[in-house]
Amino acid sequence: ILMAYEGDSKDPTGLLLRLLPSVIYHSEFLLSYIQNNPSHPFATIPLLHNSVLLRRLKNLVTIEPTPGIFEHAIGVPPTVKQASKLRRLLNTCIETLTEVKKMPEQLIEKLLDKQLMTKKKHRGTLPVTD
Repeated sequence: ILMAYEGDSKDPTGLLLRLLPSVIYHSEFLLSYIQNNPSHPFATIPLLHNSVLLRRLKNLVTIEPTPGIFEHAIGVPPTVKQASKLRRLLNTCIETLTEVKKMPEQLIEKLLDKQLMTKKKHRGTLPVTD
């Protein structure tokens, strides 16, 4: 692949320098994820199915900075943080909607109770309350 795109504007070397070590470093998680979700696209990554090569590459991959290539960690991508916030917001919206859907029923019950109390007042038969 690298030789086919060498010198081309679509040369994937830079991408592979960042992506491949990440796949290797997180391979244990990816393999466990694939085990629980066999139809996930991660299952199509050939490297994850070659345990000998993966073991050899793990010895080469480090999370230490590489001068001139990858000098410092960039942390959690903003999109991941945003997705987490959106998930919490969605859960809040769902909870709110659930409560709002209950409101007409609760309101009707209160109105009926109030109407019943009014009728009982007019008849002089108020219920005994605590």
